Amino acid sequence: MLKKNATMIQIALLSFFALLFIFCLFLISRPLYAINTGIDLPDNFKPSYKFQYAQDFSYSLIPRKRINITVTKGLSKTEIELNIKHSIKEYLNHSKKPINAISVFVYRDIDEEFSAYTVARGIFAPNGKWEDADKFISYADCKLTIDYRENYFKKESDPRHNLKKGQSVIIKKGSGISISPDNWTEEESIFKLSKDTEGIIIEKKVLPVGGFDMIRYKITITSDGGEITGWVHSYNIYL
Repeated sequence: MLKKNATMIQIALLSFFALLFIFCLFLISRPLYAINTGIDLPDNFKPSYKFQYAQDFSYSLIPRKRINITVTKGLSKTEIELNIKHSIKEYLNHSKKPINAISVFVYRDIDEEFSAYTVARGIFAPNGKWEDADKFISYADCKLTIDYRENYFKKESDPRHNLKKGQSVIIKKGSGISISPDNWTEEESIFKLSKDTEGIIIEKKVLPVGGFDMIRYKITITSDGGEITGWVHSYNIYL
């Protein structure tokens, strides 16, 4: 009888420790953002952004992260804000450790480079300031601040910014043609038009500059020297 009771006690203890272990795992795996972050989303919200990648900007054992996401054209500021909030919550949910400050750089889905943000930037940190990451206590004390690029929300008014592949246009006399869409130095310059010249649009390149777009087109023209292909500024085009 004593041996049977001892076995039952051992089984009960093993069951207790197994349940305790499972409970500890549950606590460890709980989403960090669920604890008083102040980041709220509508129950029916559906995100419309695409996560690109994250970058580490930690210093002196103070964790800081930057998330890069892209969105389509035509979203409102409210929609951008909700997508920023969702991306922060999702990232914190999958983080193994607390993050003192997290920033979200929002780009358009047509952007090829992720440097200066072209839509908005959100910062979730103490006082809403990236530089105050060392003041972190808990997510409940963090604040979300958002800066918007107004150019994203403006309706396109210049028709030269929306030319299509295969469209015929006139390039102005004196326009330079470059071998590269990114640089306009003498080394990249391959031709200069001596008269207004007809060309065909091949490709479009959008270059964000300080919140505004610089549009350049790859075109093909026919001159006395034969066919020439290169890049021109949108403002050097007649419709």
